[in-house]
Amino acid sequence: PPNRSALRRIHKSGTGQGFLRAVAALLFIAACAYMGAALFGKLHRELETETVRRISFYDSLSLRGVAVREEQSVCPSAPAELLARDGSRLPAGGAFARETGGEALLCPCSAIFFSDTDGFEALNPAMLEGLSPDRVEELLSARAVERSGAIGRLVTGRGWYFAAVAETAGTLPEKGRCSLLFDGMDQSVPAELLSVSRDGSRAALLLRLTLEGREFLSLRKTGAELIFSSYTGLRLPPGSVREDGEGNEYVYTLSAGTIRQREVEIIYKSGDFWLAALSAGAESLREGETLIVSGENLSEGEVAEP
Repeated sequence: PPNRSALRRIHKSGTGQGFLRAVAALLFIAACAYMGAALFGKLHRELETETVRRISFYDSLSLRGVAVREEQSVCPSAPAELLARDGSRLPAGGAFARETGGEALLCPCSAIFFSDTDGFEALNPAMLEGLSPDRVEELLSARAVERSGAIGRLVTGRGWYFAAVAETAGTLPEKGRCSLLFDGMDQSVPAELLSVSRDGSRAALLLRLTLEGREFLSLRKTGAELIFSSYTGLRLPPGSVREDGEGNEYVYTLSAGTIRQREVEIIYKSGDFWLAALSAGAESLREGETLIVSGENLSEGEVAEP
């Protein structure tokens, strides 16, 4: 029979082997956990996110043009005292100045009086018939002709015109209502596009406006943006939009560390960004959410870290 020392050696040997097996198991579990954590970290380090923003913008065409009005400069035969306030509308027969000697100068019709002139008062709407790009260029290159003794001008028409030229080979807007944003102004104004004439890569456009006030009735040669469509929505990088098997478009967002799928309706596409319609739907994308711009193998409800 084995002696006690032999039994002690066997017991110690069995205990050591069990200990080693336990250590090996723990090391295996730790390695798996490490590899899993590394894989999880790698996956979610690749997630690129950005905050969803609401934007407004418009499609437009850059114009160069000249404002043409029914107006006339006032040149009295003798020194005159102004009676009308600058920028005021006067009725037909209304006095706007009085010459030395007592004779009043009267409006031939309802008109707005301005005490300034620019030397282009001889331009009139009749010059815009059959407007072409070359004709617009002629008007833009015309020189001012100041009349000696002018004390102001009378704008007699209720509407006025903007004759413009555009450099474009693309599609031109249809005739009808539109908006113009003149250089130096903060707000666009309503206008009506009356005619469009193309000549190669150039186009002549004739627009009519009815706005009054010095800032408009003193315009002459100026640039403008013709706005023919406007959009408001949620800005999305093109790569963030996905499509399911039925053709429905959606994006993924990150909310409290969880991936969520949000419905979107794309209303505008360009090379730089797409625009999603604003929607009150329960599953629709909202302004301020964290959008997942890129990432592979994502799914609804997955726990993630940005």
